[in-house]
Amino acid sequence: MSALTPLARDLEIVFVYVSDMDRSVFFYRDLLGIPLEQDAHDSDWYAGRLPSGVRFGLHGAHEGAQPQPPGSVVIDFRIDDVDEAVARLERAGVRIESVMRERWGSTVQIADPDGHRIQLFARPG
Repeated sequence: MSALTPLARDLEIVFVYVSDMDRSVFFYRDLLGIPLEQDAHDSDWYAGRLPSGVRFGLHGAHEGAQPQPPGSVVIDFRIDDVDEAVARLERAGVRIESVMRERWGSTVQIADPDGHRIQLFARPG
């Protein structure tokens, strides 16, 4: 059996269809700190580049492209401090679904305004 040349060479962008752009921009940019900027040519598109180089974006839902059912996608962002994240989220009125602390790291599970599952992961130490 010969090895195939990879078809997918890298991760280009992760984007989420959202039902309310203002609410989602607040959640992802203003609360989580993702550097989102509105596209100069498309008011239904916000995107930014994470420190890892991966692009992350939001696109307004439209016919044929709606937010996925909650639970069908999980987005996992790296954070530095679980306690700080929980405090900021609670101050903003975000419901914390769970906090798990293990030897391999800690996670905070929340949902975005459309119900997408979001995990915030902190490495140990």
